[in-house]
Amino acid sequence: MKTWVFLAACVAAGLVSSRGAPPARPAPAKERQAVANVTNRFTLRGMHCEGCAKGISGELKQLDGVVRVEVSYPKKLAIVAHDTNRVDVAAVIAAIKEAGFEAEVLRARAQRP
Repeated sequence: MKTWVFLAACVAAGLVSSRGAPPARPAPAKERQAVANVTNRFTLRGMHCEGCAKGISGELKQLDGVVRVEVSYPKKLAIVAHDTNRVDVAAVIAAIKEAGFEAEVLRARAQRP
């Protein structure tokens, strides 16, 4: 009997649903998935092989707010789609430098809603 009273009190307080599972709540702002609102193209210097391109790609994918990364060794180019509310161009360039390469932004293109 005490279990049912406790469960009813939890349901009334919104701590659990009537099925006994915690109610669905939106993820905290930190855990929400980033949405790309801009795509930047960067020229890259210092790459010598595909391994270099993979290293740059790995560094960029670790940035909070980066949604998509394409790095081309033959073209010496990186295309990065990111959420400008979470990561800016300077942070992208800093991550590329951290990987041991140089970068310069070519252009930015806003995403269509």
